[in-house]
Amino acid sequence: MAKPLTDSEKRKQISVRGLAGLGDVAEVWKSFNRHLHFTLVKDRNVATPSDYFFALAHTVRDHLVGRWIRTQQHYYERDPKPYRKFTRKFGPDYENCTRQDLRRRLIRSSRETGS
Repeated sequence: MAKPLTDSEKRKQISVRGLAGLGDVAEVWKSFNRHLHFTLVKDRNVATPSDYFFALAHTVRDHLVGRWIRTQQHYYERDPKPYRKFTRKFGPDYENCTRQDLRRRLIRSSRETGS
């Protein structure tokens, strides 16, 4: 009998990290052709301009969904909330700072207050 999977192992099974992004024109064409043939079940000989539009729309949608899921996985693995709490505490001028800027300002403010 197989041992039950942990939560992290289950998440790895449904992860999209291994999917290639749309890095160059060849990958876009490959994804476009895949959607034209397998999603819309059309050949270039019978495809209409509408079919080309939908194949391109599916290609863009796949790319956006993949990036969205990667972002959500990043937020799940590394909780960005401490930085949001920091910006709320010290004001809106800290919202556009980098993490290093925030760390420097936090260290400086803690030295000034003695905490």
